[in-house]
Amino acid sequence: MDKVLAVGIDVSKASLDVCFLSAEAELHKVYKNNAKGIVKIIKYLNNVGHTNKFRIVMESTGRYHLLAALMLYENSFDVRVINPLIAKRYYSSFIRKVKTDKADARVLAQIALQEKALAKPFANDKKALQIRQKMGLLASLEKNIQALKTSLNGYFECQANLKIESSEAEENLKALILDLSKQVKQIEKEMIELILSKTKNTQKQKSLLTIPGYSNTVAALIAQFLDTDSKHAKEWIAYIGLDISVRQSGTWRGRGRITKRGNPYLRKRLYQAAWGATMNYREIRAYYDYLKLKGRNHVEALIIISRKLLRIAFAILKNNTVYDPNCIPAY
Repeated sequence: MDKVLAVGIDVSKASLDVCFLSAEAELHKVYKNNAKGIVKIIKYLNNVGHTNKFRIVMESTGRYHLLAALMLYENSFDVRVINPLIAKRYYSSFIRKVKTDKADARVLAQIALQEKALAKPFANDKKALQIRQKMGLLASLEKNIQALKTSLNGYFECQANLKIESSEAEENLKALILDLSKQVKQIEKEMIELILSKTKNTQKQKSLLTIPGYSNTVAALIAQFLDTDSKHAKEWIAYIGLDISVRQSGTWRGRGRITKRGNPYLRKRLYQAAWGATMNYREIRAYYDYLKLKGRNHVEALIIISRKLLRIAFAILKNNTVYDPNCIPAY
């Protein structure tokens, strides 16, 4: 096979379907999705050779793509992990709707060859991936624990009203959930320590600490996860899921809601930072009171403040400056 121009990898839990594209040929191979299989891909690419602008594209699949992306990155390959919606856009343009692992790998290889506006190259080390894994786990656990607590509280309240004694198993379940909550806090502590060790005392972090409500943890999270190469603060807001979904048809306009399609852990932290800023900074409290007078409820006001503080963070890092209280209008 001639020098490889692009590679597409369709990822599943057990296997990697790989399409190698050269100037005159297309080769399809299947490897196991483990270290040995990925080493074989690397050896094949090094033996065949490739062009300087050669790219490898795979879809984000939660966690199944991480090992392949990490090993290829560690071997100096240009790896792009894309949103599945990008690949779906390519599929929809085909007349014949063929959906197989082989076809998917071919589409990804074509995207690697043709698409100009791809995501930036994958550049996460093991520590960065460990942070992301812990963050995803925390977001999932917190949501499920909250649902369990709500269910149990309702159950025990009804038991009390009916004057029915709880069984030993029910009391054990309550204690189990309490212990689970403690373990979640420990995992969160470990994650925060990892983040702080990775971004400790950077100039970015020091500048962000001047923003009302922003702690070391929030500053480190922003420095770690938000890209300062973004063109507009809207990109940060969308990444976190604080962007507003618009519902409109003709003259009717529905009530907008935040999409919540971004990073739930970071979104929660920024909401908490907004509440802390409201409680402790005069200019933020004045803005909060103004929003309440305008008819916003407590949650809406804090979401608006979260967005404003994030825009301020974006401007601070873009302009290499610090927080100025005058940027919040006096109401």
